[in-house]
Amino acid sequence: MRQQNKITSLAICAAIILLFCGCGKNPITEFSADNWKSVEQDQRYHMLEDLYAKVELIGMSADEVEELLGKYSISHEAYLSDEGKYDYHWGYEVRDDWWEGCEYLLINFKDDIVVDYELEYGSEL
Repeated sequence: MRQQNKITSLAICAAIILLFCGCGKNPITEFSADNWKSVEQDQRYHMLEDLYAKVELIGMSADEVEELLGKYSISHEAYLSDEGKYDYHWGYEVRDDWWEGCEYLLINFKDDIVVDYELEYGSEL
């Protein structure tokens, strides 16, 4: 009887672990414009490494970025502390985790050309 209780407890623990780990679902890690636009926004972070390896964002026009990545999630004018470095930035949501919060790929533009990009948490925007 004790052995059966141990097995039952282990089975329940394994089921809970699988439930919280996505049941073995493999995220899309290969970047393409179609993949980026087709996945949930909060799953895009799986593609960031491949995006950085395949695409030179710096020097792209705003139109090229929008064609590649679609419509941005957020947009802000440059903060006073950043004035002169860039005119505005677009943010693409790449993760929305209940533990870590929202994370964005921020693309900074000067004269409608990408001059820089970085990852930022939503709480820092």
